[in-house]
Amino acid sequence: MLKKVIFKFLKLHSIEEVSVYEKIDVKKMRNDTKILVIDDEDFKPRKTLEYQGYRIDKISDLESFTIISSYDLVICDIKGVGKKLESEYEGAHLIGEINKQFPYKPIIAYSGHSFDIKYNKFFNVCDEVLQKDTLPDVWSEKIDECLSYSINPKYRWKKIRQKMIDTNIRLDIIIKLEDQYVESILNSKDIKFDNALLNMLPALMRTILLQLAAKKIIGILP
Repeated sequence: MLKKVIFKFLKLHSIEEVSVYEKIDVKKMRNDTKILVIDDEDFKPRKTLEYQGYRIDKISDLESFTIISSYDLVICDIKGVGKKLESEYEGAHLIGEINKQFPYKPIIAYSGHSFDIKYNKFFNVCDEVLQKDTLPDVWSEKIDECLSYSINPKYRWKKIRQKMIDTNIRLDIIIKLEDQYVESILNSKDIKFDNALLNMLPALMRTILLQLAAKKIIGILP
């Protein structure tokens, strides 16, 4: 039976067929992407980073998750934010919720405090965890890495695919959705998923895939 299932999907595309260029036009990437910082205090490296070409918006707390869709990278403090969630974990809980709704978006957590091991489940969904006194050159390096993930179609899909696996979506549905995603990428077309497949998903997962389909892949070649 397993052989029949494998044979059935042999001709479908895999995400491993998508090539990712190692050389990225950093200047274009910084100009074409947007960063959201969530912090109730000043984000000290902001001026230096903006001088280097990053586009940064800062808010003292998140009023609505809908604005996250407009950004390619989220940088979130831990203390003093996420107040609407009324959680002891504050910004860490906020990071967890952002990851649930936008699993394909890179997240950097940062703080000037140390935290109990209970916070690790939130830090584990982050791409980077930095201290508030991190030097600007290190910030620049880590932000460039995360922005390169945000424009990487392979990274995006793998994050979403893992989310579907964790949500117990049927394997055959995941395989078919991956085939349609890769087909769109390989042919430089707008990402489209079959409505019949989308309708078989939980509402949140369906929304995530529709958000992905609406997201344009910016040029990454120099």
